[in-house]
Amino acid sequence: MSLDPVVPSAVSPEGGEPWAWLLDAAPVAPQARAEWAHAGDGWFTPGTVFSAVTFPAGAVRAALGSCPLDEFADHLTAVIDGPMFYRPRTNRRDDDTFTALVSCSVGRRWGVPLTTVEPAHRPMLLPAPDRYTPERTSPWWVVSVAEPARFCSPRALTRLVDAGRGRWVNR
Repeated sequence: MSLDPVVPSAVSPEGGEPWAWLLDAAPVAPQARAEWAHAGDGWFTPGTVFSAVTFPAGAVRAALGSCPLDEFADHLTAVIDGPMFYRPRTNRRDDDTFTALVSCSVGRRWGVPLTTVEPAHRPMLLPAPDRYTPERTSPWWVVSVAEPARFCSPRALTRLVDAGRGRWVNR
């Protein structure tokens, strides 16, 4: 799987926008589309079209080794096969996190230590589909939402978290 972090695919093989399915999870799709266009991120509700699994960025860095944050996309696409975004901390108590989109059925039974399934029906901020540039205060995609796989594989996601957990927790 490859990812061009600057110029994502604009059209899916079926025609239309490859990320348009996410709009089904927006409380008001035209508003979400407008938020993406104007603010670079918008509010969506997990638990209907997708579930969202969040985990500390430190665990991912531990699993992948040290590299600049803007190079993580290349490393992550080698091990993760579905959409994942980075969310910088919003206050001093929070940690930076990665969030992977998984199917709702996976989200309902997910139980991997060090991860959290975002509550269903509680809005969360998703980056615009074309936001691949690291931002200091806003989320951005590290593995494209336009990739052929709509959801992250639970097996690949578990391997990534497990690989990083031991190194990160025991630091």
